[in-house]
Amino acid sequence: METVTKPPFRCVVNADLFRRAMCCISKEPTRYYLNGVHIEPHKDGGALLVSTDGHRLIVIRDKDAFIEGGTAIIKPRKWIARALDDKSTLPQFIVVSGATLALASETPTIRKPGEPYIKHVRDNDALLALPTKPDKNVGAMQWCDVIIDGKFPDWRRVVPKQIIDDAPIGEFNAEQLRSLGAALAGVARGTRVLASSKDAGHPHFVFSGCSEVDGFGIIMPMRATTTKSAIPAWMIEPEPVVEPVVVVEEAPAKKSANLAPELAALIKKPVKNRAPKKAATKKAAPPARKKPARQAAVTVRRTPAKKSASKPNVRKAR
Repeated sequence: METVTKPPFRCVVNADLFRRAMCCISKEPTRYYLNGVHIEPHKDGGALLVSTDGHRLIVIRDKDAFIEGGTAIIKPRKWIARALDDKSTLPQFIVVSGATLALASETPTIRKPGEPYIKHVRDNDALLALPTKPDKNVGAMQWCDVIIDGKFPDWRRVVPKQIIDDAPIGEFNAEQLRSLGAALAGVARGTRVLASSKDAGHPHFVFSGCSEVDGFGIIMPMRATTTKSAIPAWMIEPEPVVEPVVVVEEAPAKKSANLAPELAALIKKPVKNRAPKKAATKKAAPPARKKPARQAAVTVRRTPAKKSASKPNVRKAR
């Protein structure tokens, strides 16, 4: 009887989708078979990336992935995880061939026969050769402990079969829900939690509005730690209290009999209305007179008039 040798596991998956699927990896050493991302082929093509820590589950489909040799649990090392988080040099593909993992930073370019130009075509054979023959397209590599020797649990058994819209939503761990929502939706998109049963203790679905990620999440609720289900009393404004208006009538003042007659007369005497005093206005000072310019003194000497010679009074004879 001939023995059939199983081909080695090989795959090429999207690096960004693989990074998102790493959010639910368990860190417990006793559950070592949950310390990686489970990769399995899909019947319609591509591959499914699954991880769980017992409280959460994430399933993402990479429709363009290449997978060969069955299924495997890929355990990335710390430097691989750091390289995936580095957005400045974000790799495009996770390439696993045998017991070696490589991060390919770009797609190799090939030229088809008879074409005058180069097309950027994904060549899986060229990518699968990178772990054994790395070149400039390889950003990081891992040579040991790539595939976990264990059996991944049947994750389909914990996925509910229905969604109930009007069912109550349970209570969740805030950090677990945040990380799961970030892996599915990113930062700029929202996350929606839907119940699978009218019992709030059953698993809940987690969906996102991100079109780039084709997947979903499952989260288990926590035990209820609070019974608050209404608006706090200190947020409700009290109704205004209308206070009754009390009118107090003043009694007329009684005249004192001990007042002196002069003082009583002054009280009875009406006060004449005096016109208000006008505010004293300051008169404007007259303009200063200009003194005439002082003329220089001129001395005029008068000469005495000359006396005319007296003529004799001669009468003419008639």
